[in-house]
Amino acid sequence: MDLPSTGIYPDFSTETKLEELTLSMARKILETQKNNTYNPNALDRINITTDEEAETILVEVTELTGTIVNGVFVVSEPYTNVPFQTGTGSYPFDRSSLCDAFVHLAVHQSNLELDRDVNSDPDNNRYITYSITSGDTPLPTPVTIEVTMTDYPLVITLANGSISKGKEYLS
Repeated sequence: MDLPSTGIYPDFSTETKLEELTLSMARKILETQKNNTYNPNALDRINITTDEEAETILVEVTELTGTIVNGVFVVSEPYTNVPFQTGTGSYPFDRSSLCDAFVHLAVHQSNLELDRDVNSDPDNNRYITYSITSGDTPLPTPVTIEVTMTDYPLVITLANGSISKGKEYLS
């Protein structure tokens, strides 16, 4: 699915499709997780496994936390001082931290997968699932967020190594 021509995330200006942007943000979270400067407590919140032969990827994001603020969930950034430029568009392109932006993009994309007029996958497959579980304490309500991208389709280019990006399946 084409991204808006303006009002997206400045740190991801080369992505032109929603499917590419969501995967690029997941990979940026993994890069951040592996950086001791941003992740001094060695938190393990994301795992990514690529199957080049099947041209798919598995992304598992677990144990993110957040709160509900005025009816909207806000994901707490688990990493420290992560450089991220706030999105300049309307929802879901308006979030101010990396993990929050990724989760809102994934939820938005998962909802689009349900629309048979938008999901152009031949089998109307859904690749993204998520769960938002609330806690039992008073407001602001704490939540736990998980996102899984299963068999997420890739476009892989094999030239002097392997380069992959999310394959467009939403129109």
